[in-house]
Amino acid sequence: MVSVTMTRLIEYLLAFILDYNRRFAVMPASSLDFHRPLDATLDLDFLFSIHDSRKITPTLQIHYAGISYQNHDQTSSLLLRQAGRSYA
Repeated sequence: MVSVTMTRLIEYLLAFILDYNRRFAVMPASSLDFHRPLDATLDLDFLFSIHDSRKITPTLQIHYAGISYQNHDQTSSLLLRQAGRSYA
């Protein structure tokens, strides 16, 4: 097995990045920034995440991808059972 120190690894990566940029970097056709400003009301964390709705059964089971998961914590089980709601 080859032993590589962190210093040698960093040296290699810096040399690789410089060489890669030298060979493949392209100057833009225009110096203007054509990006549109980002709408401040957008929640990017929400937009770039996956959301699935699941229902909790009376026995506190959640079914996902063909697998059943069950909550065995007595305190939260009682609270969830009393709430009787679906959670996203």
